[in-house]
Amino acid sequence: QLRECGIELRIEDLDVTGDRIIEQVRWPNDFDTLLTLRPLAVDPDPEALAMHLLEGGERRLAAKQAVTAAERAADTLAFDRAAHLFRLALDFEPSFAVDRYALRLKLADAMVHAGHGAEAAAVYLAAADDAEGTGALELKRRAAEQLIRSGRVDDGLAILRRLTDALGLKIAETTGGALAGLVARRVRARVRGLGFRERAEADVPVEALLRIDTCWSLATGLSLVDTVRGVDFQTQHLLLALEAGEPYRVARALAVEAGYRATSNAKGRHQAEQLVWQAAEIAERIDNPHAISICLTISAVIAFLDGNWQHASDYGRRAEAILRERCTGVAWELQTSVFYLVRALEMLGEVGEIVERLPALLGEARERGDVWASTNLHVRLAYLVHLAGDDPDTADAEVVAAISNWSDHGYHMQHYWALSSRVGIAAYRGDAAGAWAQLSSEW
Repeated sequence: QLRECGIELRIEDLDVTGDRIIEQVRWPNDFDTLLTLRPLAVDPDPEALAMHLLEGGERRLAAKQAVTAAERAADTLAFDRAAHLFRLALDFEPSFAVDRYALRLKLADAMVHAGHGAEAAAVYLAAADDAEGTGALELKRRAAEQLIRSGRVDDGLAILRRLTDALGLKIAETTGGALAGLVARRVRARVRGLGFRERAEADVPVEALLRIDTCWSLATGLSLVDTVRGVDFQTQHLLLALEAGEPYRVARALAVEAGYRATSNAKGRHQAEQLVWQAAEIAERIDNPHAISICLTISAVIAFLDGNWQHASDYGRRAEAILRERCTGVAWELQTSVFYLVRALEMLGEVGEIVERLPALLGEARERGDVWASTNLHVRLAYLVHLAGDDPDTADAEVVAAISNWSDHGYHMQHYWALSSRVGIAAYRGDAAGAWAQLSSEW
């Protein structure tokens, strides 16, 4: 109809991002009449618009629509879709006017929320190249955290060594070195006590927060890998968090401290219970679901180490529910809570539920490329499924295959779990001599 009136439209005349195709079109005559089109009846689909604009050669407009579609996907917690669309936006228009640094951060965050930690790490590192000062250090910390938590321990530690040097922290190269520093810091922590003056996050210097979060990354990432170096950084984590007084970080630090203390003895587990109660009180008061879930997971760990399998199972289920329903970007926390839940089921003899749950858990880990979760499940739990089916050969082969993909720098919990499982498999076969030989060879 417009063409019949002598009006020709160009692509730049069209506003495809709003709710009107054309806001105003001036008639080409002497009457100076304005034509206004009414709003579209249907909300435009930005993803479809992005594809059509791309095919039409309008790469910049396509990129803008892809960003809109990605943000909508993220708002609905469709993080895999959001990550795909953010990446498309970057690919559509390399010189896209929107800040590529901000776009990379959105892409990396979406990947973390979707559980793809190793892929997110690469994007964080790329974004760090465009950042300066503490901003660049924070992105490197996030990258290292995701690498360690997804099982790329050596790569993550290599980044953190450079980062800790810049922050005045230090990663011990050997277990002996970690123990030497740990003794002095534990004495200092005991003398200082657990008191703190509460401060808002905005009142704490950015560099102080970065030190705390770096120690958190190491203390948690190494907790089920290299516990000696992990507890060394946990002590620094606790001291720094109490000094800062920011309640979320204090709750987090107290809970992780409880987890480490629970590994010692009955007295340590009693102290751990008091610590996790204190942490939970803070977490509930500030209503932070992430902190609450950490307290529940640590409670599961304490109960497990104390032989209270049913309590460990109950705490694990509660932590899993909160993490799945109220949190995002918590793949590591979720895997940790589920790991102790399933281990409690093992001790309760609930092999049937393990057989039922394990394929889905392994599938999630495989889909995310999560070497940490996959290795833990394979070397410590999956063998039970094959033994339940009277197939010790497959059980042994899977443990060997899983541990062969793990870091060989040091002797980690994963190596111990693999040994424990292989000794158990040999015992199942009735091969006592073989079980003893495996134990002796790694002792």
